[in-house]
Amino acid sequence: MEENKNEQGLSLLDILNIIKRRIIGIIISIVVLMLAGLGYAILTDRTTYHATTSVYVIYDNGKADTSTDSINYGRLASKTIAEALNDDKMWRLIYNKANDNLKNNEDANSFVVPSYTEIGKSLSASYDSNLQSLRFSFTYSSTDKNLIIPMTNAVIGVLKDLTQKGSDEYKDAFNCFNISILGDTIEDDIYETSSSKIKTTLIFAVVGLVVGFIYAFIAELLSQTLRSKEQLEDICDIKVIGIIPNINSVKKMEGEK
Repeated sequence: MEENKNEQGLSLLDILNIIKRRIIGIIISIVVLMLAGLGYAILTDRTTYHATTSVYVIYDNGKADTSTDSINYGRLASKTIAEALNDDKMWRLIYNKANDNLKNNEDANSFVVPSYTEIGKSLSASYDSNLQSLRFSFTYSSTDKNLIIPMTNAVIGVLKDLTQKGSDEYKDAFNCFNISILGDTIEDDIYETSSSKIKTTLIFAVVGLVVGFIYAFIAELLSQTLRSKEQLEDICDIKVIGIIPNINSVKKMEGEK
């Protein structure tokens, strides 16, 4: 029986007692990590700017009709072109278009075209599969507000170019579709987001709590303090006959009575 008792491990009461004894260390861990999280959030806080543009794609078979085939092809094209915007070759086309726009821009110093890999990281596209519409949306995001409109217009330009017949095989794959953009991107279309300081601080606080618990249990394992007669019996291999109570605890209990 005694052997089984020793093998049971920590009970809930034992865990609560450990937390009670190490509560100061746990609180310090939480506070330190919370302050670290707040500092990290403040130092790394960067506003990101976004512009989302809706694009409608219609299959053009050379006839002005709204047949089922045209609608189905349009839906397929919306999905296909949305997926194409995640393609390396599309990023290069956008990069070239942005550079062409920059050359024709009166204010040539207004923006610097990012690399095509950076364009890929800043660009996202989604197809509205739930509504099965002919529409998809793309969003361009950057921490540089000056890039948003020029780069969005470059994407629009490339999408329109893809619908034109040409010697480029990539264009020929899309030239049977008409693309309709709901107006040019303007300043009012830009919205901004920033990292949440509260969210970051809370995440660090949770990490601090976990670190505090780990500290508490490791400290208990390394502690040489005997906290029960059972521990003394195990270590010294003797039978404890009696325990002398703490005189202050006895006085306190008598005072309460």
